[in-house]
Amino acid sequence: MKIFKLVLQRFMNKFLDNPRGVLFFILGGSFLLRLGFLVIMLILKKPAPAEDEINYFEGGQRLLEQWLHNTDISNFQFLSMDRGYYYYNAFIDYLFGSNMAWAQFINIIFFVFGSFYFYKMVEVLFESKIARITLLITSFYPSLIFWSTRNTKEAISFFLASVIFYNFIYLFLIQFHMKRLLLLYSFLFVFLSFREYIASFLGFLCGASFFFYFLRVPSLKYKKILFFITIAITSFSIFILYQYVNDRSKGMHITQLFHYFSNIRQNSCLGIHQVYPLTDISSLSSFILFLPKALFLFFMAPVQFLFTRSLTPFEKSILIEIIPWILGLLYFPKGIYISLKGADLNKFLTLGVIFIFMLTFTLLYSTVNCNLGTLYRFKGILLPFYFMFMANGLYHLKSGTRGFRDSALTFSIHHE
Repeated sequence: MKIFKLVLQRFMNKFLDNPRGVLFFILGGSFLLRLGFLVIMLILKKPAPAEDEINYFEGGQRLLEQWLHNTDISNFQFLSMDRGYYYYNAFIDYLFGSNMAWAQFINIIFFVFGSFYFYKMVEVLFESKIARITLLITSFYPSLIFWSTRNTKEAISFFLASVIFYNFIYLFLIQFHMKRLLLLYSFLFVFLSFREYIASFLGFLCGASFFFYFLRVPSLKYKKILFFITIAITSFSIFILYQYVNDRSKGMHITQLFHYFSNIRQNSCLGIHQVYPLTDISSLSSFILFLPKALFLFFMAPVQFLFTRSLTPFEKSILIEIIPWILGLLYFPKGIYISLKGADLNKFLTLGVIFIFMLTFTLLYSTVNCNLGTLYRFKGILLPFYFMFMANGLYHLKSGTRGFRDSALTFSIHHE
């Protein structure tokens, strides 16, 4: 028995010292855990599919009927204006048959691949050990396990965002070339059909950053072609974002924008998990006054579930995540500080894009969502970015602020 324990201990020590082994262990465990959770949900038939999950599934069926049999689907109500996820369900229905479980299973695969690309992004931005800590938290965080097994956009949105950010950071910090730029914009184009407002906003942020990059690098190969492509796609992103907001807010005046935000909030006041349903944010002053409450809701979700109704044992188990989340937030400012310390302009631009992305959608999601479940779900795509800076703060707390390593050098060392 002692020999067995000794052999096992030596094996584990060698395994954990191997970054690829740890990566395989985390990603494999993430996939198997989610698969097991999905099987249990299907057997117990709990929790039941939410309204939007059913709408995506039925919408996919209707689209498939239209394609195959020219069926009239004008009477069907598509709850989401972005049709990409309905086409996604229709394609899965065509390949595997009419069963929502297939979409949930493929979402698990997308989430695991998204976690891998997010790991690669953090590795380029910081270093391998911080990337592994981020991957570990992202892979086994309870709410992300839950949302990545549902028939919603969260898993595929996380995958697309991870690939886009990885390619963006690679272009700035490792090597800038046309193929990777076109790959980034290809994924942005796909993302438009799933979450148009996120994709168009990211397209604008990336394009603006590339513009400054081109001004600083006079000897870049194919600079004129790359500059033209960037200007064209950035202009297209601005136009899409303008049309998206203008069509919904009936104008771009600040008063109309805040009325639009208030309408979104009122329309989301459905179900039993409503929070501050009578709140009006139709003016800048009312928006600012509500912001502290909104941010508290965002950062403390899902604790508020305790005050809305009695919880199932499963829901109570998810609430456990709030403890490490609050503890992690204590290291978040330190992680940001260390990431900015000693950063050159390229790194500063990439971090600036990440900060603007996080800040914008933290403010947006926290203020326009009246339904706590929707807020909790939308929060999922932002969590890995928070985890990344928490991990950076935790790592340097343990090892001391030894100075900031050059990302490109760190990346090359780990990939020799």
